[in-house]
Amino acid sequence: MPSDLKEIASFLDDEGLQYELANEQIITGFRMDSYVRDDGKATLRIVIRLEEDGELLRFSTPHAYTLPSEASQAQLDATLSALNHLNWHCKVLKHSLDPNDGEIRITADLSIENGTLCAQQVTRLLRLMNNLIDRNHYEILQAITKGIRPRSIHDSEADFVHGLRLRHAARYNLPTPAAPEPRNHWNC
Repeated sequence: MPSDLKEIASFLDDEGLQYELANEQIITGFRMDSYVRDDGKATLRIVIRLEEDGELLRFSTPHAYTLPSEASQAQLDATLSALNHLNWHCKVLKHSLDPNDGEIRITADLSIENGTLCAQQVTRLLRLMNNLIDRNHYEILQAITKGIRPRSIHDSEADFVHGLRLRHAARYNLPTPAAPEPRNHWNC
């Protein structure tokens, strides 16, 4: 059964999530640990839209990143490799680059068709987007800014956990934890 945005907004209300409902879309966001937008804010903006007469629910992060127009060929190659790598390993999210303006957006689609949408599906997908984007921020940023191709998923997760440990150590005046040992790097 097709859904409407008021139903989805009620799911967000039940979870205590803040959002704005306007122009036939819902805009919500999350505070992030690693991810930082181009404007320096550590928040992820997610736009939720119903498409195909309410039978498809699309979650997207417009301008999650931007590849500068003056990016080198190495930066472009590394960025495309990073996005392809993430698309391969994360079946739920689609990472894409608009060659016209350098916009990198991450989307996830939830097909409703004749089924019934439940709050758990919506909130689970929102949290999944939040976690995966935060976890892979460093890889994408290195590709965009320095032209460094992605490493293995293990290394990315190890760096994420190490970053959390570093912040925890700094917050509670604990000794600095050792950096994780890298595994085999992924090369295209």
